Amino acid sequence: MKKWNGSNRTITVDETDFKIQEQRDQPRSWYSHKFHGPGVRYEVGVGITSGDIVWIHGPKRAGRYPDITIFRMRLKKKLKQHGEMAVADNGYRGEPETIDLPADGPVVHCIMKDRYRGRQENVNKRFKNFGCLKQVFRHSVDFHRDCFEAVAVLVQMSFDNGQPMWDPTVAI
Repeated sequence: MKKWNGSNRTITVDETDFKIQEQRDQPRSWYSHKFHGPGVRYEVGVGITSGDIVWIHGPKRAGRYPDITIFRMRLKKKLKQHGEMAVADNGYRGEPETIDLPADGPVVHCIMKDRYRGRQENVNKRFKNFGCLKQVFRHSVDFHRDCFEAVAVLVQMSFDNGQPMWDPTVAI
């Protein structure tokens, strides 16, 4: 993954869920409200200025770990260490020193944050173009991590090799 840089609002961050087969241990802790079944959740960070995937963390049980809990596990510490902030959705309420929420600030900044989060959603959508992440995953959760990391590398390579997430000639 690439290192991010720039202003103190340097990345967008969001969680994305993927379907997995039913788990025998603590089935409620695997339950994803996004598709009403068992799933795993990953945290993905995208550089605001570069559009590169700069952070991934997971998998976590979709029902046990909400967005803000996963954020507090690792990324919060890294952002504080570098004096940076992330732009995120309202699932990250409660961390004003490291998270810039949609309605924080003047209207013009809120519009920009909406665009940044749209790019983030575009990245999350691209992961689900791959069959191993689009369908119910019927292997171990550890193998899911391997597949997710491989897909993240492929998605980033597609950005680097002519399939940008957005048209770079259009001003933001």
